[in-house]
Amino acid sequence: MLKRILILLVLALTQTGCDINYGENLHPLDLWNLEEVRPRLEREKREFLKIEDLQVGGGAIAAWGRRLKAEIEVRYADDGATIYKGPLVTYVGFKGLIPDDLRDRFMLEWTGQAGIQLGLNGMAIGGKRRITIDKELVCVGPDTGCYLLRPERQFVNEIGVSKKALVVEATLTESCAPVRFRWRAGSSFTLVDVSAGCRTKSEPKAGGADWRIY
Repeated sequence: MLKRILILLVLALTQTGCDINYGENLHPLDLWNLEEVRPRLEREKREFLKIEDLQVGGGAIAAWGRRLKAEIEVRYADDGATIYKGPLVTYVGFKGLIPDDLRDRFMLEWTGQAGIQLGLNGMAIGGKRRITIDKELVCVGPDTGCYLLRPERQFVNEIGVSKKALVVEATLTESCAPVRFRWRAGSSFTLVDVSAGCRTKSEPKAGGADWRIY
């Protein structure tokens, strides 16, 4: 009976499009303050990225607080050697670690490949973009090995990346807000976060204040 109630609740939340209330301390799905990081992101995008829109999409925009999915091809800019071709998943703007039930084996190595994540900003679903990334935004962070995708996600072949300029061709396939709810387990004080899917939102629209930079 309880299981049936939970299933119905998940379906209801998904169908009604209930968003996460990021102000209610639903760790780890609270967000960084965009205004605190916007100047840095704008500078990095201006100085270290070259973006060519090959096709403009018509769907939801890649924006702050979203899970993004794309089909990408990554090459070294100097010799054109292909590093990776396939799916990509990344989360934009979330504080802390992404819970296991929201992770994906094709997640971008978020600590080291800021250029790819920043290059997707402002794309709409269905859009195709060529992003040339300066080496300053490749392999960012501690020198503990550089990967394109998270090796701990049981990807068959760990993909190492050198600190060189990259060319990425990306087609955005999803931009959505993860929907979760919190409930108490039985009569105890244990709180359980339950994933209820991912809501595709039509906001922000292209041309709005927040779509140009995360």
